[in-house]
Amino acid sequence: MSAIAIAVAIAIAIAIGCAALVTVNHVLTRLHGELAARPAHETIALRRPCQQVLETLADTRAAPLLEQLHADVQARAEVLTDAADRQRLIQALPVFRAIVAAHARRISAQ
Repeated sequence: MSAIAIAVAIAIAIAIGCAALVTVNHVLTRLHGELAARPAHETIALRRPCQQVLETLADTRAAPLLEQLHADVQARAEVLTDAADRQRLIQALPVFRAIVAAHARRISAQ
């Protein structure tokens, strides 16, 4: 790959990262504003992709957002099921399963 091609690839990656970050910042602003009154479980599917983008971009907001998502998943599972069925519910819902797995990876990496 030529130096020009590498430079173009880097520029594209930076532009994509910047665009993604602008979108995430917009969504997070809405979550703290007009969507703040919604129950946490209703915004899990909206917050998870934001957390993934932040993690990919090594943004310091990624870890606290993952911690909050994990807490919200656990709280929702507690409301919907008894203790014996919580893991089954988490495994049955892809977004819950992904959050719990990401949290476990983060904990094991520390």
